[in-house]
Amino acid sequence: MPAFDIINLQANEGEGYDKPLSFLFAASGDLRNVVKTIASLPEGFSSGLKVDINDLDMDIVARNIIFLLLFYTLEDGEEAAECVLHLWYSTLIPPWCLLKLDSLKDLIVRSVVMNAPQRIDHRQRKLFEQLKPSWRMCTNRFRQDGILLPFGHPRTSYTIPNPTFFQSADEWPLKDSSDPMDGWPISEVLDTHTAARDDVNGKLFQYIRSTLAVVHSRLRSLEISFQLFHGDIQRVIQLIDAEPRYDRIEVSNICDKHYLGTQRTLALFGPKLCPQERNPHATLITLFMNAVEQECSRLDSFQDTPHEMQKLSAFLPLAIPLDGHTSDAKFLRFSQAKAMMRDGDKYFNRYMKREDFRGAGEMAGVTMKSRNTVIDEWPLQLKLRPKDKGAKEAFENLLGSGHSGLERYVEWRRSF
Repeated sequence: MPAFDIINLQANEGEGYDKPLSFLFAASGDLRNVVKTIASLPEGFSSGLKVDINDLDMDIVARNIIFLLLFYTLEDGEEAAECVLHLWYSTLIPPWCLLKLDSLKDLIVRSVVMNAPQRIDHRQRKLFEQLKPSWRMCTNRFRQDGILLPFGHPRTSYTIPNPTFFQSADEWPLKDSSDPMDGWPISEVLDTHTAARDDVNGKLFQYIRSTLAVVHSRLRSLEISFQLFHGDIQRVIQLIDAEPRYDRIEVSNICDKHYLGTQRTLALFGPKLCPQERNPHATLITLFMNAVEQECSRLDSFQDTPHEMQKLSAFLPLAIPLDGHTSDAKFLRFSQAKAMMRDGDKYFNRYMKREDFRGAGEMAGVTMKSRNTVIDEWPLQLKLRPKDKGAKEAFENLLGSGHSGLERYVEWRRSF
């Protein structure tokens, strides 16, 4: 999911809020939500922040620690931003980055995963969903060399394998579908000004580097403390603090049915939110990435197909292969895009009833907000009609991304 600001002061406590804030990222993954949150703080904000970050994967926790240490130890903001950017995303890094690290590993491992011949069909499907040739070229360039730079930027000085990736001699730690673009708001990235208008890699490079530079500056002007934890959040949350104290808790999608589920998630984190009398805007943010897909049965999908195809045909020409082969590239793209037309509200409302959101909230002492105030309920859903200005671009951007538009955020507050 794209990074988002978990505070959103303007819509909650207000930009003039002057009390310290405390956050918990329960299953953080990388630092993108931490980075986006700190970079989005209003210029006048001067209160302290207390940030607790947990993840079950030790490699992720270690990388997060390295990035934070670099922010605090490198004085030059641009240097820190670029070093963190390349350690975060690039397979090869410039030698000066290695001065802050040690260890070298072999590059062949990444290529075995990222360019495996048995996965060529998967890679080509992904590229075909990116309608602009320039986007496909940039995606393929990053897949080939693994260096996040503008498309035409020289690579000759990037010679050192990134030691935060190559931690064993025979394993590449990322999936072959991993794409840096998936972790950032695509509209903000594509709006970034670069010399080459269609250089998606260049826009992403500039966007992330400028965001990291802002974070470097804010860490030096604000009193911010970090605690990083490694473990099963069901145990970690019991050890952190018995006193309810968090103004925001972001749990990613551990509330999905095949992870902890709604009831267990609310029971764990609801009592850890600040009570209403202390901060009525304290919010638990849950993400349901798979709820709509799980709730939509084969029969539902069959019955919805005519309506979804009609809606989709306004964005993408109907592609029915004359020979009847369902492996036709245009047909596969059309089939992939059809799910973007699904009525998410219909299936998520059914999911909420099945999972008894109301009862789970009552048991945990929390209430589902009637309207989200931190992040949109459906942040990636297509909201423009086909003839609206920008609708075609929004459709192409969603289709080319790694998202379905059916990802649903639900926010909760303490009931008392």
